[in-house]
Amino acid sequence: MNKQLIIFVLLVIIAGFVYYYVNKPAPTGSSYSDIVTWSDPIQNNDISIADINIPINNGYINLIPRAKYRIAAKVLSKLKYKGGWAGKISPYDLVLGWGDLVKPELKKSINYSQMGRFYTYRYNYDAQFDEKYIPTHSANCHMIPATSNLRKTLYSLKKNTIVEIEGFLVDVQGEYKRRKVYWNTSLTRTDTGNGSCEIIYVKKIKIGYKTYE
Repeated sequence: MNKQLIIFVLLVIIAGFVYYYVNKPAPTGSSYSDIVTWSDPIQNNDISIADINIPINNGYINLIPRAKYRIAAKVLSKLKYKGGWAGKISPYDLVLGWGDLVKPELKKSINYSQMGRFYTYRYNYDAQFDEKYIPTHSANCHMIPATSNLRKTLYSLKKNTIVEIEGFLVDVQGEYKRRKVYWNTSLTRTDTGNGSCEIIYVKKIKIGYKTYE
């Protein structure tokens, strides 16, 4: 291996370490209670909270809180999005599952995939539950981080991680490149198809015993 190649490899390694540490989230607290994933997400529609403004290039975005929301679940799939106004405010979608979908033995029985802000699944009949169970115990969630640290936390989040996420279900309204834009959240876990995704303005993430804000 010649000297120039060695230097190039070292620079790539150093750049990788720098990128990792720049994007590494910092814990902001601790909580020693276990994350309980067997219950449905907790939602409180009785709220009165002012709209949240998110500045973006070539426009503006307002988030309209619809419900306070907390979900304890397993990350079944994760996909990053970059393009357009939606990618600017919501860089990641998470497929989150709770109840029996958390069981490790189901990893080989159910396959989840994401594309175009939707998710799909395929399952083997040996999964041993009704076909309606999966869509009522999983959700494709558009994640809008409230802070740069939470954005880093979402970046570092791995598939199969158990998490607890707190924040608000929000509708999105605004303007981008002189065009009106909107995006509405689901407010129920029983809907499917277009409009059934949860849009979560993320205020806190718990992983293990560490919390991030």
